[in-house]
Amino acid sequence: MRLSGYYMLDKFINYSILAVLALFPLALNFSIISPPDTTHPIFSVNFSIADLLIIFAFALWVLRSILLKTWRDINPPVKPVILLIFAGFISFVNAFSLSGWLKELVQLIEYFLLFYLLLENNNKKINLTIVKKILFVVASINLLIALIQHWILKGDVYYIRGLFENRNVFGSYLCMVIPLGYVELIESKVIAKKIWMVVLLMLTYWVLVSISSLLSIAISILFISFFLGRRYFLFSIFSILFLTLAYPHITSNKNFEEVKYFFRFQEQGSINQKYYKKLSILNLDNYKAFYRKDLKNGNYILISGNNYLDVKLPETIPGDRYSDLDSTKQIKNRYVEMQAALNLIGKNFLFGVGLGNYQNNIGSYFIELPKVNTSEPNQNNTYLLLGVTMGVFGFIVYLWLLGKSFNSALNRFILNKEGEEKFFFLGLSGSIIAIVIEGFFSYLFVSSLLVPFVFLIYCSNKKM
Repeated sequence: MRLSGYYMLDKFINYSILAVLALFPLALNFSIISPPDTTHPIFSVNFSIADLLIIFAFALWVLRSILLKTWRDINPPVKPVILLIFAGFISFVNAFSLSGWLKELVQLIEYFLLFYLLLENNNKKINLTIVKKILFVVASINLLIALIQHWILKGDVYYIRGLFENRNVFGSYLCMVIPLGYVELIESKVIAKKIWMVVLLMLTYWVLVSISSLLSIAISILFISFFLGRRYFLFSIFSILFLTLAYPHITSNKNFEEVKYFFRFQEQGSINQKYYKKLSILNLDNYKAFYRKDLKNGNYILISGNNYLDVKLPETIPGDRYSDLDSTKQIKNRYVEMQAALNLIGKNFLFGVGLGNYQNNIGSYFIELPKVNTSEPNQNNTYLLLGVTMGVFGFIVYLWLLGKSFNSALNRFILNKEGEEKFFFLGLSGSIIAIVIEGFFSYLFVSSLLVPFVFLIYCSNKKM
């Protein structure tokens, strides 16, 4: 192959990587097998646009390495990344569903190995300025869509999400990008870029209804400002305090209600028809109730030993028997399921229950049944979910990965000379701070977040 051919191959690889960074929120799925009955563990695979581009770019890079015989020059991922994949692999020991485990392992390998290798071995050919612009453009487009969803379409808070699956995933993405935008606002000498970053920050404040993400971003900005100097630190404290006090007056009532709900430990609401049916399940003599959030045609999936049973329940008419539960304050579902997750970790401490096996196991560990008609039906704590699925080993490796990435990014900011890259590392350390906090409220290991997440991890640890 001539030099021009290798040059074109490099171009295809680089453009594919940039396209992955731009198109990852677009979840246009191509399903190979999609079983209609969730009780049958048939292996299913869904590919998004970003997935296809990663596979395409990786195949081109492997072809290039073979043709140029550069295998010995390949830079591997950092150790915590490799050990995280290993932790996911050995979690099959207790996996109830091997198909669920394999599906999640493939995703882990795709992003933390294939995508990481692409970034690590093509870093000198990817322009930092272009990458930042892509991240900011993606954030801008999604914020504008969220603005339409919020203020024009008057959407429910769960659906104010841009192009992402839900508001929590959207907020988690902004946790990764907005700290970089804040540093860009401070350090850029271009007025148009400063205005752009101000618009990003204000739109985030105005339309983001994931309160945990707003809190994470605010703490990250305070952290960054501390290293920028006393003047910026005091200004950021004043600005955040002012915006907090002005929040109920500037934003919609819907936003403020979300703030109050977020900080509330208990919730109040009516007990609906599905909840009565679940109470009926608990009264069955011969079965142990297996709580499932995905109800199919009014049926309930129960577990007896290792066998799934599909039970059709008759309609239950609400009566005086449950009147004391209606419109009463109860602990929020988040904390009820958090307790169940901790119980599950205690029983599977070392290896976990296997990747992709959280839902298959959590149901029988609830001490009290969650309410099904509330806005927080899922446990989205990254640390608990990793502890459940990959055990203490995977949990420790993940903390090591975050700690190493943060330490590396902050040290490179401190040791670097003045310039764009120096302050990019400060923004990265701020992004990791936001991710660490947001991890208590959102699950980061979803396909539409792993592209920017792995990119930030790679940038923090990349070889200089």
